[in-house]
Amino acid sequence: MTSTPKPAADPSRYRSDLIEARVITLIEMARTAGWPVRRWDCRHDLRGRIAGQAWPGDSLLRFNPVLGAENWDDFLYNTVAHEVAHLLACWREGGAALGHGPAWREAMALFGCEPRRCHGYDTRNSEAWRQRRWPYRCRCPEPHLLTTTRHNRVQKKHWTYHCRACGERLEFAG
Repeated sequence: MTSTPKPAADPSRYRSDLIEARVITLIEMARTAGWPVRRWDCRHDLRGRIAGQAWPGDSLLRFNPVLGAENWDDFLYNTVAHEVAHLLACWREGGAALGHGPAWREAMALFGCEPRRCHGYDTRNSEAWRQRRWPYRCRCPEPHLLTTTRHNRVQKKHWTYHCRACGERLEFAG
């Protein structure tokens, strides 16, 4: 049975101005609570399965308009808070801030949001990037297919992978 793709969301449902207004509100809440705050910027250019990203070193927030349009209410309330909390945690803790550690959870509590690590959005319409697969062999009859990321690690001699069935090291068969 094949799955039917869900209808595309109305892109006009995604409002970058409302997202940026929410960011301002959250950052002001943090400033009032004594958190250190810096200048920040927002971009609305993410694609794929990731709903949002925070780049604390660049004070940058990035958001996925497709997932935002399809999940607007939760996205505006929770995803935006999730990413702002990452910025705040790193601004306060520096490089010692853990991704979803105590400072991040404290910021989420300040915003009144549940500290969820991942979203549960349906990503079928989000133009997910798919990696190429590369053939690798061991003594088993069937080849193994490694993603481009893993293939590059092997080629740069940073990593080795072993077959789970026979335990032999996988060798590139291309």
